[in-house]
Amino acid sequence: MKIYMLLADAAQQVNGKLFILGGGWDITSTHIPSMSVAIKVEIPWTSTNKKLDWSLKLVNEDGNFIRDEAGNFIGTVGEVEVGRPPGHQEGAPISFPMAININSLTLQPGRYEWHFTFAEGFETVSFVVRAQLPGPA
Repeated sequence: MKIYMLLADAAQQVNGKLFILGGGWDITSTHIPSMSVAIKVEIPWTSTNKKLDWSLKLVNEDGNFIRDEAGNFIGTVGEVEVGRPPGHQEGAPISFPMAININSLTLQPGRYEWHFTFAEGFETVSFVVRAQLPGPA
């Protein structure tokens, strides 16, 4: 299973395609009004037509999951079943795009990673939060 991930300002998945705006960044400030994690999973033929669990969780540089004020991890989980489209070559992997949007985060300066688990696959994408630069007086 291959997994590709990209951070973006915004992303959508429409009809099997990813539409990405402001993609490829890895440095941001402490207040992030929104971010998207654009993901493409190549699912092996033998894993299609089965329910597959996935999760996306934010982790700090010490490997600890980041939690919100209520104590819940920042991220999301789900389940998907990807079918074999008519006429698809037998044995060929099936691409499955995902766009996960996160609204308004405030993080302390440091290095962070999104940990994405999809069935038996795992991938990360990292970014750095820098301290706010002082504005004009």
